Amino acid sequence: MAAYQYLTIEKEGACDVVTLNRPDRFNALGRQMVTELIAYFTGLREDYKTRVVILRGAGKAFCSGLDLQENFAEGNAGSKKESGAGSRIANVLQVQRRIVHAFRCMRMAPQPIIALVHG
Repeated sequence: MAAYQYLTIEKEGACDVVTLNRPDRFNALGRQMVTELIAYFTGLREDYKTRVVILRGAGKAFCSGLDLQENFAEGNAGSKKESGAGSRIANVLQVQRRIVHAFRCMRMAPQPIIALVHG
C-alpha cells in the first residue's frame, strides 16, 4: 500500500476506511491531498480484495472544500509577470479541474463509497 501524507487508510477485512487527515485545515483539498485521492481511487479499479470504502474526515470537519489559502498563496509565488489576480484565478481553476478528476476517479471505482460526513 502506498504511503500518503494527507490520507490514512485502515483495512478492516474487505473494507477500506479512508480518512482525510488534515484536521488543522478542516481537511481542505490542497494539491497534495487531491493527488493522493486520485492515486488511491485509481488504484481501486485493480483492487479485488476491497469491497467497500468508507470516507471520513479527521478532526472537527469532514472536508471544508478547496483550500483557497494554499492555492491563492501559490498563485502569488510566480514571477511579476505571472502574479496578480489573473494568475491566482488560473491556479485555482487548475486545482478545481484536478478535484473534478478526483471525483471522476471515485465514480469509476467499482466499490461503493460511503461518506461519514460531520461538522
